[in-house]
Amino acid sequence: MARGKYDVILGEMREVDDATPMTSEVRQQTVLATGQVVIDTTTGVLYYGDGETMGGKPLAAQSTETAFVYGVDVDKYTTTAGVDQQVSSTSRTQIVLNHAYDYDGAPTSLRYHAVESFAQTPAHAFHAVLRDLERGRDVCSLDISDYTKKADGSPLTEQQKRGFWIEGGEKRLVDFCTRVPQYYYRIDHYDVTVSDVVHHHTVKLVSHEPFIGSVKHPGFFDGGSVLTLDNGRQYARTVFKDNGTTAYAWWHGDSDIVYTKSAMPVEGEKVYSNAAATTETGRTVATFEPGGSTASDIYVMIYEGVLCDANGVPKEQTNDATQVSRAATDRLRSIMGYRPSTYVTRAYFRVNANNNHCHLKSMLMHQALELLMEIDLGNINAQATLSDGLANCASWNYAETRKTGRSARFGNSTVTYNGDTPIKPEILADEDVSTITVNGTVYTRDLASDSGSAKGWKNGSSVVYTKFEVPTVYVPATGSGDLAIPAFGDMAYTDAALTTGGTAITDVTGLDYDFLHMASGGTSIWRANKAHVVSFSWRGIENLYGEVYEFVDGCQKYQENNLDTITTTDDVVWTRSWADNYPSSGTVTAFAWKNGNTIVYTNVFYPSTSGVNSNVYTNTAKTTSYSGGTVKKVTEEYSASGIWYTNDTDLYLKLDASLGPGQYGEKFPSRGYTGDSIAWVWHPWPKHDGYILNYDDFSYLCITTGGSESTYFGDSLYSNANPGAFVASVGGSALSAGIVGPGCVTVSYGLGSSYPGIGGRATARADEGTDHLAEGTQSA
Repeated sequence: MARGKYDVILGEMREVDDATPMTSEVRQQTVLATGQVVIDTTTGVLYYGDGETMGGKPLAAQSTETAFVYGVDVDKYTTTAGVDQQVSSTSRTQIVLNHAYDYDGAPTSLRYHAVESFAQTPAHAFHAVLRDLERGRDVCSLDISDYTKKADGSPLTEQQKRGFWIEGGEKRLVDFCTRVPQYYYRIDHYDVTVSDVVHHHTVKLVSHEPFIGSVKHPGFFDGGSVLTLDNGRQYARTVFKDNGTTAYAWWHGDSDIVYTKSAMPVEGEKVYSNAAATTETGRTVATFEPGGSTASDIYVMIYEGVLCDANGVPKEQTNDATQVSRAATDRLRSIMGYRPSTYVTRAYFRVNANNNHCHLKSMLMHQALELLMEIDLGNINAQATLSDGLANCASWNYAETRKTGRSARFGNSTVTYNGDTPIKPEILADEDVSTITVNGTVYTRDLASDSGSAKGWKNGSSVVYTKFEVPTVYVPATGSGDLAIPAFGDMAYTDAALTTGGTAITDVTGLDYDFLHMASGGTSIWRANKAHVVSFSWRGIENLYGEVYEFVDGCQKYQENNLDTITTTDDVVWTRSWADNYPSSGTVTAFAWKNGNTIVYTNVFYPSTSGVNSNVYTNTAKTTSYSGGTVKKVTEEYSASGIWYTNDTDLYLKLDASLGPGQYGEKFPSRGYTGDSIAWVWHPWPKHDGYILNYDDFSYLCITTGGSESTYFGDSLYSNANPGAFVASVGGSALSAGIVGPGCVTVSYGLGSSYPGIGGRATARADEGTDHLAEGTQSA
């Protein structure tokens, strides 16, 4: 029976059935009015609305103060084919609550207007510190405008830049982190028809305070599993006390830690008193409650991860073909002055991060940063708005990756450019700049000659001055288009006011010609060498995309494409048969297709319908052609394909088992979104690589591909067609300028893959560390 109900999303009464069908994806985006009943068509479960939750997550209470809510209004116009083609305009927005509201011409409940100041956005509130992750304690706030200095303006020592802090005669390990505050978000949609063309608008809203219809972003939720023993005592999960993968630690008090042999123990499982899990306590597991919903501010590592030994000393990686000698006790750290570590599997990076009392960044946390970046820049195309980053190398070379800390002197600033004039920052060179050459005379850096902001250089009794401590060689204007080099460089002056002389510097020693890249296009680029384009900074976080992909945790693709078919010219349909590929392991040379009991082979994974790759053979050596002809049609069909992600760190290991086609078991959840950011979340996955044509507004994950550099909503997707489980990484790498960006995702690497172009970035919750163990258990 239909009856009228108030729809809090539409802001109006509407007729709905008592059990209106609704997909999981729609339900998790919708507030169900009190008494409203829907059938989740994905799971077949009935849900009863209480007017207080959205997708199973409670709505934030209305703030007692005026909340400043910021966002972007993205206008996606639609072609006659009914497919969203591009972002036609994006504008940053502020809304003020408790006003009369209405979108202009839209059936939703919000009025907004543009503002000039975004000073209260959550991204603006990032707070950079040196943090002792073991204790969970900030030892020093950093200067907001220069991360080489403390908040009081005094410079960090070289030892402190490398992550060592002396306190009371004791050496502590500290990492460069920025505290990302919890924030609330809401996403609205409305349509406007202009000249018979429907414009689909998406409004993405964030605030550091609760506001109407908002929820905490799921990136700030993390798993907090609780173990109850048969004596009634409860223990909280603490991964930092784990003994590799043989014993999992649970904490109740300072001297009360127990271990289980499984991270997901079952009722009746034995409990041990030692990390080797050999000494029984006489107790068993009574109940195990996985996950949790404890929300906390997140510390994001400012720099990409550097692999260090147990004492925090960096392990230098020499080239892209060499993996550093890795020990189970190594740490993944955020420090200055070292190239990020690569060539390590995600599982190892996870262990290395845990050893440093932090985690690999999760997909949900990356998406939380991506949303803030889009609103902060006012554009989803971060490459055009901010920087390409290091993404123009002709071939991969580990030596071209940048040492961490090159953007440190910008502090919390988002590095950009001023019109068409490149800004020459003072950057950190890979080597100390020792000399400059001016009019054939070599001058040596002389700190005693510095005067104010002028940097002194000396030859005998002669002194010249430069504006920057790391100057560049002057290059006359040359080239055009993307390779244009404007007339730009540093001069040497004979006076500290930098007004007299103005002589070009012709040589600099100790500098590797690494320049901070400001923007893309035209004369706003300064690239002495495309293979030496550089680090950038967004709100103090260095190289969030580009340079190296970053493994993200709690996220993995699983797919089957065993329903692929080819049709030969005799109209026989053949279905892919993985089991009959030749050889069955290693590099496949003959791909098998089956009809009944008959098998034929092609020489490529997806044959074409013309040319040599359309040939079909009856033997694995591919010497005997199939008598029925060649391939005339190819279909790609996946019986199961999707990506799963979660913020529950206790569930990560369940993603690391090697799975073949069809092997879900306990390793992967059933399909369907639960509405809980801690539980497994499933997202459909497109079949093809390419620029992202459309993406999910909530998760930023790709829905369809087929766009281009100028017509796209996200960045790009790189995915293979092989069946099984694959690790996700984000951001792109230095190898390809086009396949890069905060929304760039690749899911083509197997569970045990280590690759020269992939590193890792770590995060930590504000409530982690030994100083917070007691309060963490009480919370659990």
